[in-house]
Amino acid sequence: MKPAAALLLATSLASCGTPGMFPTPGQAYIKDITVTSPASEALPPDLAPRVEQKLAADRLSLPQTGAPQHVSIVVLGYHQKDALRSLLIGDNNRMASTMTVTSDDKATPPRTVPLFVTGNGAVNGVIGAVIAASQKDDSVQDTMSGLTSSMALEQFYGTKLLQTYRSTPHLADAAPVVPAPAAAPAPEKPKTKAAKRHAVKNRPATS
Repeated sequence: MKPAAALLLATSLASCGTPGMFPTPGQAYIKDITVTSPASEALPPDLAPRVEQKLAADRLSLPQTGAPQHVSIVVLGYHQKDALRSLLIGDNNRMASTMTVTSDDKATPPRTVPLFVTGNGAVNGVIGAVIAASQKDDSVQDTMSGLTSSMALEQFYGTKLLQTYRSTPHLADAAPVVPAPAAAPAPEKPKTKAAKRHAVKNRPATS
């Protein structure tokens, strides 16, 4: 394949984004989330709870309409950019997980997709080593949790629908419309003396 054609194909694929499991508006929403990690993996103890809290908060900014879905994420691996490796061969922050989505409809089989995110990998060498050495553990974990949450939502809704949801204010977040109270009827004007005389004059005679 010619380089120009390869570049065009890569650009086209990139523009398509992630198709998503539920790309139709109002088709489904995330009802609940669980995030765990295998006991055999030496992972930061707060990492799984961070991912769960971040995704739980992010989902609430999206429409809660359609079929409820249950999301389960397993964090399989986590690595922080190492100063020595960055200096010698290059390194980055990275985190690997799997996401399984199940439905209340027992006829719908569970769907599982990988989630792999990276960060701070563009710069290596001496400057990269300095970046790696200056990283704060909490900050890196928060960043990687946020990236994992974003990827999970993108896999769930698809790139196009997720962008649409994020660019359109969610109805639940809009200020409620309170109907204006009905206008009170105007008080009846007291009859003038002339009006009273007219009424008495035109009153039908009684026998």
